[in-house]
Amino acid sequence: MNTSPPPQYPESEPFKKWIMDAVGTMVFLLGSMTESLKEIAEKSGKAKLKYKGKEIIMLEDLAIGLNKSPRTFRRLRAEKKISYWSSKDGHTVFVTQDQFDDYITNNFVPNEIEDESTAPQR
Repeated sequence: MNTSPPPQYPESEPFKKWIMDAVGTMVFLLGSMTESLKEIAEKSGKAKLKYKGKEIIMLEDLAIGLNKSPRTFRRLRAEKKISYWSSKDGHTVFVTQDQFDDYITNNFVPNEIEDESTAPQR
């Protein structure tokens, strides 16, 4: 049983160098593409829409921002727990900043950290 490594052929060295160069080039190109995609994503952010001077928040964005499903917000709309605007065909639904503020005020409680000076004495 022969346990020695297989012989290295001299012509394999240029091939190894070519592979290493190719891998290095691919890594560079992928990095460049990543940076380009980041720049495109930053430049193509959603436009800030306003209605009568109040910012509009799409219900899908609200669901993502509050980590809820769009179905949850459909239920809240049906139960009249959140006021909203919808298109005549019902496909586009949004809230204004004031409506969102009202929703937060009515459905969330502040969880403030008590300061020693304002904490009740025990």
